[in-house]
Amino acid sequence: MLQDTTSWRSPLYYLAAIRLARRAGVPVACVGHGIGPLRRGWIRSLVRRELSRVDVLAVRDRASAETLREIAIARHVEVTADLAFALSAPSEEEVARAWEKARVPRDGGPAAALCLRRPPGDEGNGLAGRLAEALAGMCREHGLRALLVPMRRPADLSFAEQVAEGMSGAAQVISAPLAAREILALIGGCDLVAAMRLHALIFAALCGVPPVAISYDPKVDALMDTLSLPVAASASAFDPEALAEAARRTWEEREAIAGQLRARLPALREAALRNVEMAAALLGAGEGPS
Repeated sequence: MLQDTTSWRSPLYYLAAIRLARRAGVPVACVGHGIGPLRRGWIRSLVRRELSRVDVLAVRDRASAETLREIAIARHVEVTADLAFALSAPSEEEVARAWEKARVPRDGGPAAALCLRRPPGDEGNGLAGRLAEALAGMCREHGLRALLVPMRRPADLSFAEQVAEGMSGAAQVISAPLAAREILALIGGCDLVAAMRLHALIFAALCGVPPVAISYDPKVDALMDTLSLPVAASASAFDPEALAEAARRTWEEREAIAGQLRARLPALREAALRNVEMAAALLGAGEGPS
């Protein structure tokens, strides 16, 4: 939420909204936030000043809390979880409908959802081709159908089509526009998820589908730390052999990883709902949702 990697303007927008609310006498709850990287000293100063004055401050991971500690924020910071962890897992009926809408047959064997994005600054750096080769090899090795699932349109769709071209027709791009709940259900019917998108990895965890994370941002590393799972590869220094080895290990241990994810979900859901409880308390809504 508050980072100055993609643009220094982004944190100014959110901080301005917070300041305007406080000036108007409206309570401010910052809940489930991701914080950082904050590379510019003047941005760090603004974040410290504005977040020190909000009514509620909760972050979604330990790394965000550490970033706030490093800039010496003058208030208590609670670590909760990303609000997406409050979602329920999709039903079998939802999965079937999503796969039908995506025009993917359910009886075609195991499938891997590939949820990719072009990292900031990658234009012309050839990551799409390197991802295509590595992911095609991963799917061949484990007998997986490759489903390229755009999380954000049109940017992810364009990048998915570029990757699919490099996979020589061995991947299906999900071109049908899907709502977030339908993407969750589509992922729920898969056997493996290889993703750069944070919420694709969260959706995998919600569905108990083993994730292979390709990090393009510290928030991905922070999520995998929360799940006690390793990051497979980095987009900035992409190592196809590291990705292949991580995917091989994840596939071989998929049942144990799925069980580990299912065991963690109740606590993560409770932490996500804690965000809602704290915000609701500012509205005089008592204890919030049960």
